[in-house]
Amino acid sequence: MVVKDKKALAYFPGCSLHSTANDFSKSIKLLMEILEIELKEIEDWCCCGASSAHRINQHLANGLVKLNIDQCKKMGLDTIFAPCAACFNRFKVVVSELGDTTKIVSLPDLISKHLEEIKIKQKLKLNMKIACYYGCLLNKPHSIFKQDCENPMTMEQSLTELGMESIEWPFKTECCGASFSLSNPEVVYQLTGEILRKAQQRGAEIIVTSCPLCHVNLDMRQKEIIKRNNDITEIPVLYLSELIAICVGIPIDKLKIDAHFIQVSKTFEEKFTVCHG
Repeated sequence: MVVKDKKALAYFPGCSLHSTANDFSKSIKLLMEILEIELKEIEDWCCCGASSAHRINQHLANGLVKLNIDQCKKMGLDTIFAPCAACFNRFKVVVSELGDTTKIVSLPDLISKHLEEIKIKQKLKLNMKIACYYGCLLNKPHSIFKQDCENPMTMEQSLTELGMESIEWPFKTECCGASFSLSNPEVVYQLTGEILRKAQQRGAEIIVTSCPLCHVNLDMRQKEIIKRNNDITEIPVLYLSELIAICVGIPIDKLKIDAHFIQVSKTFEEKFTVCHG
């Protein structure tokens, strides 16, 4: 079916947003409704292969992504929104290697692009120091992503424009251990522990991310990390879409923040103040 809506995007949820990251999915869909952006889920989409396929068979890995790109084109769309950082990375790499003209956008990209609309609809701002965490897949390699891969600023710039404060810190693109969470969690405890430590040392009160796997490691593994490190305390981890959704007036109880392992404090809602336009 061909779609002609100018604000419609081909939506690739990937495996995570249909399962373990359904809280991420919920916030994205609610936010897109407010921004009047129609998400057209790619018809009959298949797994993009992240992160195992491209380690085993490059032809298979590229073929899986191409199947989804071809489906997008059949829908009459030229832009794919891939909120999962691993999926986004695979699509960007394959599009570059194939010389395809399909545009691939991440959540930070989309928020930045529609920032003026968000500012118009903004009702609240969070008065907490925020650590923006990108992980290692949203902006690497530099040869393809064409941006600062060590100090990206897309999320910080958006939050600043919305009147919020983000910290400066050197671990925003450090790897959290990714899928070692399943095969070797000790690696995750060490790498993610250092990320949490550095964020708190710089004064962060909350961490914001756009990667489902990073969220798993920062959130689900956090209590075990705290047991092993007496200098690390609990710090909530939100998806960027959850934070922006609250700022544009979506009630917290409509989101699935209560599904997170590290709960926001009972006074969390009091940390938001009304914006005066």
